[in-house]
Amino acid sequence: MASRASGALLAASSLASGGLTYVLLAVLSRGMTVGEYATFAVFWSLSLVVGFGLFLPLEQEVARRGAEGTAVRPLLAAAGRVGVEIAGAAVLLLALGLPVLAPAVGGDVAVVAALAVFVVVSVVQYCARGVMLAQGRMTRYALVLAADAALRVVLAVVLVAAGGLDGGSAALAVCAAVLLAHAPALVGGLRGTWATAIDRDDATGLRYSLRRSVLVLLVAAVAGQVLLNAGPVVLSAWSADPHDAGRYLNAFSVARVPLFVIVPLQSVLVPPFVRLVAAGDARRTRRAAMRALGVLSGLALLGGAAGYLLGEPVVQLVFGPDYALPGSDMAILVVGVVAHVGLVLATQLLIAGQRHRQVAAAWAVAVAAATVVVLATGSDVLSVELAFLVGSLAGLGWAAAATLALVGRRTQHLIPASASQKEKR
Repeated sequence: MASRASGALLAASSLASGGLTYVLLAVLSRGMTVGEYATFAVFWSLSLVVGFGLFLPLEQEVARRGAEGTAVRPLLAAAGRVGVEIAGAAVLLLALGLPVLAPAVGGDVAVVAALAVFVVVSVVQYCARGVMLAQGRMTRYALVLAADAALRVVLAVVLVAAGGLDGGSAALAVCAAVLLAHAPALVGGLRGTWATAIDRDDATGLRYSLRRSVLVLLVAAVAGQVLLNAGPVVLSAWSADPHDAGRYLNAFSVARVPLFVIVPLQSVLVPPFVRLVAAGDARRTRRAAMRALGVLSGLALLGGAAGYLLGEPVVQLVFGPDYALPGSDMAILVVGVVAHVGLVLATQLLIAGQRHRQVAAAWAVAVAAATVVVLATGSDVLSVELAFLVGSLAGLGWAAAATLALVGRRTQHLIPASASQKEKR
């Protein structure tokens, strides 16, 4: 009963977080000029690439290993070290890429600085989320998720009221909200775990193993976020119309409603998928996978029709007429989003089955296909939309084939290594 209540709260908080994200973008788009909002759109897209791309693998691995019985304190210590290493590399890349990045944000130094701050804050964010999942504290996880989204809106409204809203201040407000929501959760999640310790050799081995797994998943995560969020950056840098980045961001924000729920909760799926894979019921898992593909196909048809008929008026209602795209554009985006949801779900099952390389391969195929489309068709809004659709479909095809191969293996090959070792003992 408690688990059902936690699940319901998690679903509610995820929906609330998605709704508050729309409120945030609506407040910002109406409180800035179109040019300033286009600058913020670049930060927003890159912050998603940084957070979900560079640091989500930490959360996923902490959640998976915690579900398999690894103690939280040494797991967090290893995750913190690996997170700091990733953050240092990311800040260095930002510095090296400044000549390219600065023009994309209109020369706003505050936006670039906010990106660097967001990198550091993300270490706290994803370690905190991983610890909560490892401990099975779903209620706390749900509340933190909602608090993060609510704080972003509150700080944005404060900036509007104070008359200090621009791209840089809005970006820094996002960083502040993330830190305020997650730092207390990280401290609270560690209560009662300090007595747990392992010797130095085991700690080194855990850190090495975690780093290796995270680096493989990092390829997949970065590729996934590039596919999902590179559109505004591409349009800001190469489109003939400087306002295309903001238009695409808001139209895509409406189309990607399912992703506002699924993407933040990816790691929540890992522990139950670990148990499903460990159970070794290949026939049942294969049947569920095929059913999911059928459901996604139906949703793509319905979603495409809804996007064509309703997408443009909804964008106008939420963000204003300056940001609307035609119904055909919205249909392409919605179908791409459905394919992307399928890709996310399939890769989480592969992570649970410790098929990290197949996860990386699926996302690499997706980005490669999207890149080919952009190079072949140009860099306008339609080109970016088609790239997202084709890339998501290509990645889903690869991940679906790998998933069916995984669940078709014999039971002993499905059980994670740690569980197999325990049984032998």
